[in-house]
Amino acid sequence: MADKNSSGKRTLRQNIQQFKDYYLGRTLAVLAVAALIIYMVSHFLAPQEKADLTVAIFDTDLSEDARKEMEEAVREAAGLPQDAVIAIDSGYVSSNTNEYTRLSLLSANGQVDAVIAGREAFAELAGFGYFKDLSRFISEDMQSEYAGQIVTFAYESDAVAEDAQQNGELASGEYPFGLSLEGSALWTSLTAQSSIRPEKPVVGVILESASDEQVRGLLRALMK
Repeated sequence: MADKNSSGKRTLRQNIQQFKDYYLGRTLAVLAVAALIIYMVSHFLAPQEKADLTVAIFDTDLSEDARKEMEEAVREAAGLPQDAVIAIDSGYVSSNTNEYTRLSLLSANGQVDAVIAGREAFAELAGFGYFKDLSRFISEDMQSEYAGQIVTFAYESDAVAEDAQQNGELASGEYPFGLSLEGSALWTSLTAQSSIRPEKPVVGVILESASDEQVRGLLRALMK
């Protein structure tokens, strides 16, 4: 009984010390994780200057001159004015899983329009349904002109095929999600001095992108 009474009459200092010994570390760890998540979401989704077109590029060392060359080529192909904002983000690394999270957050928020990546990384993204079916996005003339560059990728959907089609969704199957850039004069020029670049680059259009004409201009520029 004496022990129970003594434990029930702990001093404030003893209670504080007990909290430090048993709970403080875990509490700080939980707060640190929560703070990191809040920072990532707020950083990625914070209001920014709205670009007319945003391109995410994986595993490519792209110089500032190359970025400017690409921006000008897209403006010309899409008929955009000189003050149109073309954002080229070549900081994506396919070996870092956090980059897929970043792309997912930005895409869902309408902050990425197109992706250029090596075929392996592109196939992984395609499997998760990141891209538009190009047969529904580009014109018949463009499909005919780029027939040799169209690349199909597998997509696995959890939805039943008929239900998916009724709701305008893609059923599981192979779809023309990308265009190969292996023969692209512009891409070859942009990456001529790059220390890192994918061997089999592919470009695709993000599903949530609403910048249709700008993206078509990007594709026309890259397909020359």
